[in-house]
Amino acid sequence: MQAFKLAWEKAEHNNLVTDRDRRIAYKERDIQAENDQNTTLFESLENQVETMINARPQEDFMDDTHVELVSEQERLKLQSNWFKEVELWKNLLTDICSLHTIKLPRIVQSLNFFLGQQNSVICEPDSNKLDWKLAKQQLQDWTITAMSTFEILGPKPG
Repeated sequence: MQAFKLAWEKAEHNNLVTDRDRRIAYKERDIQAENDQNTTLFESLENQVETMINARPQEDFMDDTHVELVSEQERLKLQSNWFKEVELWKNLLTDICSLHTIKLPRIVQSLNFFLGQQNSVICEPDSNKLDWKLAKQQLQDWTITAMSTFEILGPKPG
Protein backbone atom coordinates (compact mmCIF):
# COMPACT_ATOMS: atom_id res chain seq x y z
CA MET A 1 0.00 0.00 0.00
CA GLN A 2 2.86 2.36 0.84
CA ALA A 3 4.45 1.73 -2.58
CA PHE A 4 1.16 2.61 -4.30
CA LYS A 5 0.91 5.82 -2.25
CA LEU A 6 4.45 6.84 -3.17
CA ALA A 7 3.88 6.05 -6.86
CA TRP A 8 0.67 8.07 -6.88
CA GLU A 9 2.29 11.05 -5.12
CA LYS A 10 5.22 10.92 -7.56
CA ALA A 11 2.85 10.88 -10.55
CA GLU A 12 0.86 13.82 -9.13
CA HIS A 13 4.07 15.74 -8.44
CA ASN A 14 5.31 15.11 -11.99
CA ASN A 15 1.96 16.28 -13.44
CA LEU A 16 2.09 19.50 -11.41
CA VAL A 17 5.71 20.13 -12.41
CA THR A 18 4.76 19.60 -16.07
CA ASP A 19 1.88 22.06 -15.75
CA ARG A 20 4.12 24.61 -14.02
CA ASP A 21 6.83 24.30 -16.68
CA ARG A 22 4.26 24.67 -19.44
CA ARG A 23 2.93 27.84 -17.78
CA ILE A 24 6.45 29.28 -17.53
CA ALA A 25 7.11 28.51 -21.20
CA TYR A 26 3.79 30.14 -22.11
CA LYS A 27 4.82 33.33 -20.31
CA GLU A 28 8.15 33.39 -22.18
CA ARG A 29 6.66 33.02 -25.69
CA ASP A 30 7.06 35.66 -28.40
CA ILE A 31 4.11 37.88 -27.53
CA GLN A 32 4.82 40.47 -30.23
CA ALA A 33 4.67 37.89 -33.04
CA GLU A 34 1.40 36.47 -31.68
CA ASN A 35 -0.08 39.97 -31.35
CA ASP A 36 0.86 40.78 -34.94
CA GLN A 37 -0.75 37.56 -36.18
CA ASN A 38 -3.88 38.12 -34.08
CA THR A 39 -4.18 41.73 -35.22
CA THR A 40 -4.09 40.61 -38.85
CA LEU A 41 -6.68 37.92 -38.17
CA PHE A 42 -9.02 40.28 -36.34
CA GLU A 43 -8.73 42.96 -39.02
CA SER A 44 -9.66 40.36 -41.60
CA LEU A 45 -12.53 39.23 -39.38
CA GLU A 46 -13.87 42.78 -39.04
CA ASN A 47 -13.68 43.28 -42.80
CA GLN A 48 -15.62 40.06 -43.39
CA VAL A 49 -18.29 41.02 -40.85
CA GLU A 50 -18.64 44.49 -42.36
CA THR A 51 -18.96 42.99 -45.85
CA MET A 52 -21.63 40.56 -44.65
CA ILE A 53 -23.63 43.31 -42.95
CA ASN A 54 -23.37 45.64 -45.96
CA ALA A 55 -24.51 42.84 -48.28
CA ARG A 56 -27.79 42.49 -46.39
CA PRO A 57 -30.68 44.86 -47.24
CA GLN A 58 -31.17 47.70 -44.76
CA GLU A 59 -34.81 46.61 -44.30
CA ASP A 60 -33.53 43.55 -42.38
CA PHE A 61 -32.43 45.81 -39.53
CA MET A 62 -34.77 47.58 -37.13
CA ASP A 63 -32.21 50.01 -35.70
CA ASP A 64 -28.50 50.45 -34.94
CA THR A 65 -28.71 48.13 -31.94
CA HIS A 66 -30.06 45.35 -34.14
CA VAL A 67 -27.20 45.93 -36.61
CA GLU A 68 -24.71 45.54 -33.73
CA LEU A 69 -26.37 42.34 -32.51
CA VAL A 70 -26.35 40.81 -35.98
CA SER A 71 -22.71 41.88 -36.37
CA GLU A 72 -21.82 40.16 -33.10
CA GLN A 73 -23.63 37.00 -34.23
CA GLU A 74 -21.69 36.92 -37.50
CA ARG A 75 -18.43 37.68 -35.68
CA LEU A 76 -19.02 34.77 -33.27
CA LYS A 77 -19.64 32.36 -36.13
CA LEU A 78 -16.52 33.48 -37.98
CA GLN A 79 -14.38 33.35 -34.83
CA SER A 80 -15.53 29.83 -34.00
CA ASN A 81 -14.70 28.71 -37.55
CA TRP A 82 -11.26 30.31 -37.27
CA PHE A 83 -10.79 28.69 -33.90
CA LYS A 84 -11.11 25.33 -35.64
CA GLU A 85 -8.84 26.26 -38.56
CA VAL A 86 -6.03 28.49 -37.25
CA GLU A 87 -3.08 26.46 -36.01
CA LEU A 88 -2.21 28.90 -33.19
CA TRP A 89 -5.64 28.57 -31.64
CA LYS A 90 -5.74 24.79 -32.13
CA ASN A 91 -2.45 24.55 -30.25
CA LEU A 92 -3.76 26.79 -27.48
CA LEU A 93 -6.85 24.62 -27.05
CA THR A 94 -4.72 21.47 -27.08
CA ASP A 95 -2.42 22.99 -24.44
CA ILE A 96 -5.38 23.85 -22.20
CA CYS A 97 -6.81 20.36 -22.55
CA SER A 98 -3.47 18.72 -21.75
CA LEU A 99 -3.28 20.43 -18.35
CA HIS A 100 -3.85 18.25 -15.31
CA THR A 101 -5.08 21.09 -13.12
CA ILE A 102 -6.60 24.46 -13.89
CA LYS A 103 -6.68 27.55 -11.73
CA LEU A 104 -10.25 28.76 -12.35
CA PRO A 105 -12.48 25.80 -13.21
CA ARG A 106 -15.64 27.88 -12.78
CA ILE A 107 -14.82 29.80 -15.96
CA VAL A 108 -14.77 26.61 -18.02
CA GLN A 109 -17.93 25.42 -16.29
CA SER A 110 -19.72 28.73 -16.86
CA LEU A 111 -18.74 28.77 -20.54
CA ASN A 112 -20.17 25.30 -21.04
CA PHE A 113 -23.38 26.15 -19.16
CA PHE A 114 -23.73 29.39 -21.15
CA LEU A 115 -23.45 27.44 -24.40
CA GLY A 116 -26.17 25.02 -23.23
CA GLN A 117 -24.18 22.05 -21.96
CA GLN A 118 -25.98 19.80 -19.49
CA ASN A 119 -24.74 19.63 -15.91
CA SER A 120 -24.45 15.84 -15.99
CA VAL A 121 -22.01 15.94 -18.92
CA ILE A 122 -19.25 18.06 -17.32
CA CYS A 123 -19.87 17.74 -13.57
CA GLU A 124 -19.36 14.97 -11.07
CA PRO A 125 -22.48 12.83 -10.53
CA ASP A 126 -25.14 14.40 -8.31
CA SER A 127 -23.13 17.60 -7.79
CA ASN A 128 -22.28 20.91 -9.40
CA LYS A 129 -18.50 20.35 -9.11
CA LEU A 130 -16.65 20.42 -12.42
CA ASP A 131 -15.05 17.14 -13.43
CA TRP A 132 -11.99 18.37 -15.34
CA LYS A 133 -11.41 15.05 -17.11
CA LEU A 134 -14.92 15.17 -18.59
CA ALA A 135 -14.85 18.90 -19.20
CA LYS A 136 -11.61 18.89 -21.20
CA GLN A 137 -13.03 16.22 -23.53
CA GLN A 138 -16.08 18.42 -24.06
CA LEU A 139 -13.89 21.47 -24.55
CA GLN A 140 -12.23 19.89 -27.56
CA ASP A 141 -15.25 18.08 -28.96
CA TRP A 142 -18.32 20.13 -28.22
CA THR A 143 -17.54 23.70 -27.16
CA ILE A 144 -16.23 25.00 -30.49
CA THR A 145 -19.19 23.53 -32.36
CA ALA A 146 -21.57 25.04 -29.82
CA MET A 147 -19.94 28.44 -30.31
CA SER A 148 -20.60 28.34 -34.05
CA THR A 149 -24.27 27.40 -33.57
CA PHE A 150 -24.96 29.73 -30.61
CA GLU A 151 -27.66 32.30 -31.35
CA ILE A 152 -27.16 35.68 -29.71
CA LEU A 153 -30.69 36.80 -30.54
CA GLY A 154 -33.83 35.02 -29.40
CA PRO A 155 -34.71 32.55 -26.65
CA LYS A 156 -32.14 30.13 -25.29
CA PRO A 157 -32.90 26.41 -24.94
CA GLY A 158 -32.87 24.85 -21.53
